[in-house]
Amino acid sequence: LYYACKNRASSDVVSLMLTSWPDEAKEKDSNGRTLLHTAIENQSSIEVLILLLNKWLQVKENRHFLAVESLKRNASKKVKLLLSRVSSLLNYEEANYDSSSNEDMNFVMSNNLHCGVALVINKYPSATKTLGLQTDVMADFLCVVGQYCSLKTMWEVIKNEPELLEHAK
Repeated sequence: LYYACKNRASSDVVSLMLTSWPDEAKEKDSNGRTLLHTAIENQSSIEVLILLLNKWLQVKENRHFLAVESLKRNASKKVKLLLSRVSSLLNYEEANYDSSSNEDMNFVMSNNLHCGVALVINKYPSATKTLGLQTDVMADFLCVVGQYCSLKTMWEVIKNEPELLEHAK
């Protein structure tokens, strides 16, 4: 997988390899670098970078705006824009990117940033209302999203969805 990223393999090849070795994308070398770092430095396709970014964001310590900002060093202009947008979703203290929850949700969905959905919800807990999920689907959705969001966010989401607790005893 390392050589595939270093040699700018296609997204199909990287995706197939990630299916076989899903945790490989989360591993760090002796310098603290991951496959995502290698792919960025070697100017892999945006599709490959998004595959790796989704895996990279599954690691809790990577879900911090400074961690994302550190990826921008050797990135192309297009990748820097992508990373800036992801970084802005993780930066709760500074509103350096003026956007709404709908704009951010559209961004992560149109770029296939599956982990980004949880980032949007973590930043805008009321965004779950705009998803229009049925109550029976919402429980499964919250279970998945809860793996990436803070407890405070989950509480805000549940407060915004009172029908979830309607039949709780």
